Amino acid sequence: MKKTLEDKIQEIANKVNGKVYKGYSGRGMFGAQCYGIECEHSQKAEVIHLGRQKKLRDARQDELGLQAIVYWPSAKA
Repeated sequence: MKKTLEDKIQEIANKVNGKVYKGYSGRGMFGAQCYGIECEHSQKAEVIHLGRQKKLRDARQDELGLQAIVYWPSAKA
């Protein structure tokens, strides 16, 4: 069975104990929404690496105070 984009995002979030954001609109996205993963600052590189393994490119990141979010503008939610 082929995995959906949401399945892939959830698998990454599970590996880092992160939270999936469905409908995140990052800087410069002008209201467009995509998937993202909230994680610890120290896990951002791991989330990006895991995303690349699942063919998710163009990762961006924002700070959420004590947490961070890694998101993929091309991963439309």
